Amino acid sequence: MIFRKKKAIDWIKEGEKFLRKRKLDKAMECFRKAYDESDKDKNGFSPQRIKVMALDNMGVIYAIMGKYEEALDCFNKSLSLILAEKGINKDPLSEDTEVSDEVWLQIIRDPLAYVCYGDKATALSDLAMKNEGVKFDELIHQSRKIFDKLLRVIPPGIQHMHIATRLARARYDLIFAIAHRKYPEEFIQTDKGVICPLDRIREVYEELGYNKNEIMFDLKCAGLNQEP
Repeated sequence: MIFRKKKAIDWIKEGEKFLRKRKLDKAMECFRKAYDESDKDKNGFSPQRIKVMALDNMGVIYAIMGKYEEALDCFNKSLSLILAEKGINKDPLSEDTEVSDEVWLQIIRDPLAYVCYGDKATALSDLAMKNEGVKFDELIHQSRKIFDKLLRVIPPGIQHMHIATRLARARYDLIFAIAHRKYPEEFIQTDKGVICPLDRIREVYEELGYNKNEIMFDLKCAGLNQEP
């Protein structure tokens, strides 16, 4: 019997199976092997793409574990590889970078790019909520900037709707955190979670410049089908 040695992409697939089952240690081991073996895999995906997939999945695992700094390090490395592959040497979402919509669309049409940006934005938001310190506003601003850009330029079509829905739900959670921080006395803790006045959520959306359609979409994705 001939046993075929696992390729890097095989380790990615196996890691994803473990991740879906929440077997995080085994999943992490697989993604690390995929990263280490990526340069040896001469068929199929390029070494860079394997590294991107491995790093993004490793970041997701760190985020699940609450290790947001480690998660962000993985997401940033993954995005650097994606951008370098496209000849872009600086993150287009950094404060001092101007990138045309044409270039941005070139980036965002890459499924790995908008998935990784979405994972990074979620980790920034989770880190802000975890720390609740002086960096809250800075982290929330970085996270919101990514969500806003992704949701405004994500390619249309039913095949991308699940991504848009996930991003909008994550942005709602972020706005919820801002409202909770701004009006803590109006939020009620229950056995099922925190109850908040929807008017306050809408108020924060409007203060931040979101239009009616954006607010309605986020509320719908959060399971709150009410007219704002």
